[in-house]
Amino acid sequence: MRVFWKFLQLYLLLFLVCLTESLYAAPRYYFKQISLENGLSQSSVKCVLVDERGVMWIGTQFGLNRFDREKITVYQEERENPHSLPYNDIVFLEEDAEGNIWVGTSRGLACFERDTQKFMRQEIDGQPMVAACSLLMPEGIYFLGKQGVFCYSYAEKKMIRCKFKESPFEFSPNYVYLYDEKERKVILSFLEKGLWWYSLDTGDMERVSFIPKGNIPSMYIDSFKRIWVAIYNKGVFCYDREGRLQEHLETPERLTHNIVQDMCEKDGELWLATDGGGINIYNYKNKTVRAIMHLPGDRHSLPVNSFACLYIDDEDNVWAGSIRGGLIGIKPVFMTTYRDAPPGASYGLSFQSVTSMYEDRDGKIWIGTDGGGLDLFDPQKETFRKYPQTAGMKVVSIMPYSDSELLLSLFGVGLYHFNKNTGECREFLLNWGHVRKDLFLRGNSIRLFPLDEDCFCLLSDNHLSVYNRRKQQFEPLPEDLLPQSLLAPRFIQGDSCYISSSAALYVLDIPHKQLRPLFVRNEDIGTILAVKQDKDNRFWLGTSSGLYVYDRLSERLDTVDQDRFIGVTSLAFDRSDRLWISTHEGLYAYVPDEKRVIVFGESDGVFTREFLPEPAFEASSGNIYISGVEGLVRIRPDYDIHEEEDFSVSMINLALDGAPIHPDGISGEQAISIPWDYVSFGLSVIVKEKDLMRKKLFRFYIKGDREELLETSSHAFTFPALSPGNYELWVSYSKKNGDWSVPLRLLTVDVEPPLWRCAWFLIAMEVIVFAAIGGMI
Repeated sequence: MRVFWKFLQLYLLLFLVCLTESLYAAPRYYFKQISLENGLSQSSVKCVLVDERGVMWIGTQFGLNRFDREKITVYQEERENPHSLPYNDIVFLEEDAEGNIWVGTSRGLACFERDTQKFMRQEIDGQPMVAACSLLMPEGIYFLGKQGVFCYSYAEKKMIRCKFKESPFEFSPNYVYLYDEKERKVILSFLEKGLWWYSLDTGDMERVSFIPKGNIPSMYIDSFKRIWVAIYNKGVFCYDREGRLQEHLETPERLTHNIVQDMCEKDGELWLATDGGGINIYNYKNKTVRAIMHLPGDRHSLPVNSFACLYIDDEDNVWAGSIRGGLIGIKPVFMTTYRDAPPGASYGLSFQSVTSMYEDRDGKIWIGTDGGGLDLFDPQKETFRKYPQTAGMKVVSIMPYSDSELLLSLFGVGLYHFNKNTGECREFLLNWGHVRKDLFLRGNSIRLFPLDEDCFCLLSDNHLSVYNRRKQQFEPLPEDLLPQSLLAPRFIQGDSCYISSSAALYVLDIPHKQLRPLFVRNEDIGTILAVKQDKDNRFWLGTSSGLYVYDRLSERLDTVDQDRFIGVTSLAFDRSDRLWISTHEGLYAYVPDEKRVIVFGESDGVFTREFLPEPAFEASSGNIYISGVEGLVRIRPDYDIHEEEDFSVSMINLALDGAPIHPDGISGEQAISIPWDYVSFGLSVIVKEKDLMRKKLFRFYIKGDREELLETSSHAFTFPALSPGNYELWVSYSKKNGDWSVPLRLLTVDVEPPLWRCAWFLIAMEVIVFAAIGGMI
């Protein structure tokens, strides 16, 4: 066993080395894991389905799971209940054109009735019907198993036995695909018997001669009608229509593992789920393979490496069913959050809070951390090199000093030379002269800014000095150069050397030894926290109260937003002139010409909500780096951010007094009557959008005899106590741009009055009273 694991580790290493270039160019992904901790019935996921409403169905070896984006409902076999699952081992899931959910188990097939929550078990000749796979066709849905081929006909609303000239299968097929639509010819895959042709119309069967027999765990027909066949422990073979071998993927050069359990196609690439080597992706055009794998200790890598199935939903999201780690959603993202990593690991920082950055001539980025020392980041390889000699240092500022050295400002310590080749540090001895010698020992962050080859600035609260390293002395500056209060100052890159403080913006004129104010805030805009100059030389001001833009030519200050952007910590423009804004609570992009806002979160690759009050770093490549409390966010802004439309909202889980009425929503007029003395009445909603993993807020509106608004992060809503009358329930959700969708009417509710308040009851009582009086007379 030890020899096996050593061999496995060796060829995985060889594979990664061979594919270094393609792996470095691979996109980054966000992974959403749905596991036992979320309520999943079992960790081995065998099949997945996202239905027309966006509800997810997850089949495991121990039950069926219904996931409505917030909670999981588990369905399992109940021996005394004929309307429960036939068995707990789920083999396949399918939704037909009529919206029926078909559940195939290893001991029976069932159709799930949404309204009654019942599983209608299917029988053939009085025996449970067992199917191993299914095929959707215009006339119905076909089921294949040892008992033969059957079709549920949409027209006849019943199961029909199909033509089959051979005896029933000795083994159940594990895959079926429509190969020739005109001739209605399908291809079947058998674990032990190879591949076979089958005619839906004639029932003829013929073995696919050009594919050898063998243990075939998976098979796939791509968009070019090529047949991809996985042979157990021999990799994957590809054949064209004429049966010619076109491709063979195997370890160590072209796969991370030779056991491929499932395959699917997405955007001109073939995804392969392996049992131990993560997910491999083969590009049709350049014939390269890249791998998505679990990296020990990396919280943002693929959670596990062994998979049983792959599924792509209607919104193009990829879901991978793992063998021991539950279900994992995979979404490509253009942002990455780098966090800390153990010593010796190259995938993360030495400490997750970043306080300074500098880009070297070769495009690599020197990163100063708040207590972890100095790191060197290679953006192409996405690797970090750590320097143990700097461990424990708080690097406030970095500037170039020579071809081989950097100058570091260390919090509470002083200035240090850093040798880029050896990693050694040595103190930079200053001739303090008239400048306070204890400047670094007063709890200030000293920031550096190079002015030319000889001089650089030192900036901190109420202090600015210029040091001439050739003369080894500080340049004399006027005593009244600084304003009375220069708090939280920062250097601002632009067409000149600018300095911002909490109260004003200045331009530094070194030749004339002046610090001229360009803008002085008024109390209405709060404290200035971040400043960025745009291509039109306007200054964008992020403050404690919002976002503003200042035109110094017209001396006009305009308010951009005072609702979303509270507590701005950094600002940066990308090459598409979008303004990236970090705040204490999140990350945003603002499109000035369209006045459009986009909100980014965890499902976009942003794993820190709070951002540090440090300037954003703009690399020569166009990438933007923003410091967060829990990591460094890298933005690759070559990404088209589309205007977001409103998505469909469906009602699910409607229940009265704890009992389901129509669990997956009601149809028709979307109206319901309930008694006046109800105890509880609630429902849930689901939004079918492309990003199934995005967290949303909901607003539920009650309109009618009683008006009420509830804003919540939950998609569930419980009606308050309502007096008799007519009401409407409306809902809207938070969009990615931070706005709210157009409210949609979900349900009309008629709360019926008690018997003694009904009109017919009062009329009847009047008739009875008058009749009684008349009888007495």
